[in-house]
Order: sequence, then structure tokens, then C-alpha cells
Amino acid sequence: MLFRLKLNKLFTLLLLIGIVVTSQAQHSLKWGKPSKEEIQLNVCSFDSSANAVVLAETGHIRIINGFVYMEIYNKVKILNSKGLDYATINIPYQAKYNVDQIEDLKAQTINIENGIPIITQLSRDQIFTQTPDPWMEEKKFTFPGVKNGSILEYKYTLVTKRIKYLKDWCFQNKIPTLFSELKAEIPLSLQYNVILSGKMLLDKYKNASPKDNTWALKNIPGYEHENFVYCYRGYINQIQFQLNSFYKIERYGGEDKSVLQSWDELATEVTEDYSTYLGKAGIAKELLLQIVNIKDSREDALVKIFNFVQNFNLTYYSKYPIQKISDLIKTRSGNSAEINLLLCLLLNEAGIPANPVLISTKRHGKVTKQFPLLDQFNHVFAAIAEKDKDSSYIFLDAVSQSSNYHLLPADHINYWGFMLDGTKSRFVKIDYRTESKESYLITYNLEPDRIKVKYNGKYTGYAALKKRELQKNNTVKEPLLSLENAPIKKDSSTIFNLENEYEDFSEIYYYSSPSRSAGKLFLNLNLFELQNPFKQKERQFPVEMEYPYSINSTVYIALSPGDIAAVLPKSISIALQNEGIQYGKFMYKIASDDNNIRVSIKWEMSEAIIPQDYYGFLKDFTNKVISKLNEPIVIERK
Repeated sequence: MLFRLKLNKLFTLLLLIGIVVTSQAQHSLKWGKPSKEEIQLNVCSFDSSANAVVLAETGHIRIINGFVYMEIYNKVKILNSKGLDYATINIPYQAKYNVDQIEDLKAQTINIENGIPIITQLSRDQIFTQTPDPWMEEKKFTFPGVKNGSILEYKYTLVTKRIKYLKDWCFQNKIPTLFSELKAEIPLSLQYNVILSGKMLLDKYKNASPKDNTWALKNIPGYEHENFVYCYRGYINQIQFQLNSFYKIERYGGEDKSVLQSWDELATEVTEDYSTYLGKAGIAKELLLQIVNIKDSREDALVKIFNFVQNFNLTYYSKYPIQKISDLIKTRSGNSAEINLLLCLLLNEAGIPANPVLISTKRHGKVTKQFPLLDQFNHVFAAIAEKDKDSSYIFLDAVSQSSNYHLLPADHINYWGFMLDGTKSRFVKIDYRTESKESYLITYNLEPDRIKVKYNGKYTGYAALKKRELQKNNTVKEPLLSLENAPIKKDSSTIFNLENEYEDFSEIYYYSSPSRSAGKLFLNLNLFELQNPFKQKERQFPVEMEYPYSINSTVYIALSPGDIAAVLPKSISIALQNEGIQYGKFMYKIASDDNNIRVSIKWEMSEAIIPQDYYGFLKDFTNKVISKLNEPIVIERK
């Protein structure tokens, strides 16, 4: 939803008066003076499980002499001992080139003793400045004297030169928020696009006037309990500003000047920044002499170049190169942009045309193609044309943990990337290139006096990557193959292709039981004791899984003379689908004769994102799958 923002002073004054009058009865915005309701609050009315609650937070934006001043106030109440973690605050800001500054930072703890507020103020030496990366700093502090029932409040002013993109305002926090409000006083000479997101915000302001300059929400649920979400910022109630135009006074009048870049302009700007790397053909030639052989095929050269750059140490994620390319090569250490731009340079010099692709990792948030917002990207990797396919690309990311260049980090597959290609720069679709499969073949030989089991597991794609990591870390969870009344021990095991990631990873285990009792045998096919991870009653956000996957299991049970299948689960086939989209399916098929039992199981999740409205169906689907896997096959002797 977009609005043009122009302020009317009279309208603003009336609106502010109305908000103050209606809100003061519930909460106080006065520094050091909590309301009676805030003091008495000991449980959140719309989330009884909350350990802490944001009582009130406000933001006030003003633009004066080319600087943006944003006054921020926040007040939190600790409801129980589990909420004490919220007594530590981090305030990030862009410190490089003095773009942002934090001024007038104050914080204090209010404890009520015998009905009297006791205030403990934060001292300056309790505020620390940290530098998570060369671009950013953060103020960090912990409120003093915090205990159950404490009210914590802090305020500061963010002063910034970033007039083009005002600071986002998030109405929703990890913990419940009782009241959140943003006011913006923008000069009439500036016009911003205002982008609202989140259901509560869109529902309340869908018919709002373009002159609105105050946005407020009450009783906003928290989101800290939601699993399977990479970045909440893509879904929560928030507001963003982008400068669209400004009024420029000329000698004989004035006119509106547009400042909103096109994607082509953005591509030109970033390409110029990247020229300090991509233009270093001489350095590339010297390096290639050390990496590839003149007789190498295109594929061999590609693999060698990728493996060379992949051995560089990653310091942090960035879309900009900071250090000189010579320093990167000397130290073998750099940020993600530096490493992947070197990859592009070497590929191009080797005759493999490569282009940088701007992306946003899943943990950074979704990409919008609506506006050319550079801040939405936080990473860059390489794209090469797939052989004999002009419109299809292979994406390479040298910060990947996998030596298989086809296997992008799953966190970096976020559907869209912006490829820099001169006047042909454009968005390209980024999807899962390699299928992730787990295949199991298990054979049980039930002999009269003993039992032998062979387990063969085969893994591809991200499933193989994960299995290799577990194997190297010595944290592999072996399958649960024991039959009740027949303890089984592992005799031997073999693994294949632990290091060669261009081949499937596989493992074979042999088990046996030296004796067999006369009682019943109970065989459970939930080999890894899987449980349903979806335990919430309701869901606010979509379910985001790492990647689509399929699990195929085939189980053969060879019966000995006198054995009978006393209990066999029924075959079933269920699907998780909605409006023509199949998110997943599960098939359990069992057949038997006098000598054998054969079970085929296929569990597939073909989509990585399940909408929140379909969460109940996902939960029920997974319950049915786990329940079926837990149904035992019972074998007894005549």
C-alpha cells in the first residue's frame, strides 16, 4: 500500500490531541511516570504466556536542515524471571562516514516498593559501543537493578543524513506490544512513498488519507515463539519510507524533482562500485596461472576456480567491497562481496562469462521488485549462463560450505536476485537447482535362531550436505532398528563419497541379533524417532523450511518358517494441497505373502513455504504421517 505524505499542520495538531486524550487512560508516555494500569499489570491480556511486554513505544520523525531527527521512546515491563533477557538492549546504527549518530541516550529502571516508584538510572559508563562490521556500530547496555515487575524505559535521538530512506518503524516486537505509534513531520517540499506491511496495519489504514502522518496500533501480538521463520521483517506490521521527489526552487519558480532511481540507474551505480574488482584483468591473469591449466576443460577450470576462491575466509556479509583486491588476495580473507567479485573476475578472465547478482539472504528478508531499494540486498554472488541455454543460469557462491558449486547455501535461495549486466540488468529467478532426497533400503532377515539387518541409506542435494556435516562432526544419529524382544547390535558400517560432494553420499550398516526369543516381534518404522515439530495452536506467519525434500523408504522383511504377520498397518495415501498447489504428499503401502512383507514409504514436501492460513492442515498432515510411521508391524510364530 502506497501513500503520498504531505503534512497539514492543523490536521496534525488535532490528530495528536485526539491520540493523547484517548491513550493516556491506558498508558503513560511521561518519562519516569508509569500509569496505574502499567504498575498493576502482571499478565498480558491477549497473551498469558508472555514473559515481558512492551507497554508503549513511540517514534517521532522531523527533518531539519537536511538532517533527519528521529526521537524514539520505549517502555517494557518484566512479567516474570524468564523475561529478564529483555533487560539487555542493542541499538544498531550506520557509523561509517558519520551517516548516523545516537544522541541523548537515557535509560532507567523503575521498581515499585511499597507503592512508591524507585528509579535507578543507567550511567554513561554502563553503555558500550560495539562494531559488528565496518559499516555498523551498536550501543549496548543492560538495565540496572532489574527484577520481576520492573518497568524499563529508554529514549534516544537518531540523527542521520539518510534523507532518501527514513528509518523503518516496526510496530511488532518479539514480545507483545500494548501500544506503538509513529509520527512523521515532513516538510511540504519533500514527498515520500509510504509502504505499509502487516495485516493489522493494512486493515486499519487501507482507507487512510494521503495526508495521514501518524500511525498507531494497539495490542499487537509478539512473534518470538514462531519457529520456521527466517526473517520476521518480511511479515510483521511495519512502515517504510522512500523519498520520491522534492520541490526545487529555481530562479523563476520551482518544480518537483524526482529522486526515485530506476533499476537501470541502480545497476549503473553498483557496477561502478564493483569496477575496482571486476576491472583488474592483470591480477586475474597472474592468479589463473596458479589455478588452472591451459588443457583444462571448461568444467575443470570452473571447479578449480571455485575451489580456490572458496578457501578464502569469510569475515561478514556485505554487498560492497571494502578492501583493495590486492589485500584480499594477500590475506585470503574478506567479506562476501569481495570473495564473490573475485570469483566473477577469475571466471571472466578464464573465458567463462560471469555476472554479479545482488541478493537478500533469507535471514535478511524478502526482495521487492516494486522499488529499486538497494538496502534490501545484503549479499552478492556469481551467475554463469548454463551451457547451450541462454536464459538459464547456474549460480555460484564461494562462501558456501559445500565444495559442489551447484549447491548454493539454502539460506541464499530467496527466489529473486538482481543480475548486473549493463543495459540488460534484470531480475533472475533463483530456485533449488538440486533435488534433496533421502532413500533407504532396509532388509530384515528373520531366521529361526537369529536376526540379520542390512541398512542402506543414500542422500542427494542438501540432505547429503547435512549428512556429511554430521559425519565429519561425529554426531550421526543412527537408525533405530531394534525389534522389541530382540536386541540388535551393529556389526559393521561403510560410508561412501564423504569428500566427493559431486556424488551422492551413502552409508551401509549391518546389524544382527545372535538369538531370537519365542515371543512376538514389534517392528517400528519410525527409524529416527521423528516427532511433529508443529505444536502451536495458531500461526501468525508462513512456515519456511530450508528446502523441498523427499524421503523414500523400502523395507523388506523375510520371514522364517512358522512366522506370520499378526498385525499389519493399513496402506494410506494423503496429500497436503490447496487451490491446485500440492505442498506435500505421503504414501504408505504394505503387501505380504507367506514368506515376505514389503513396505514402501514416500514422504515428499515439494514447497519450502507453507502459508500461515494452511498451518492447521500442515500440522494435521504431519500428525498423520508420524502416527502411521509409529504403527508397529507385529510378527509372531505359529
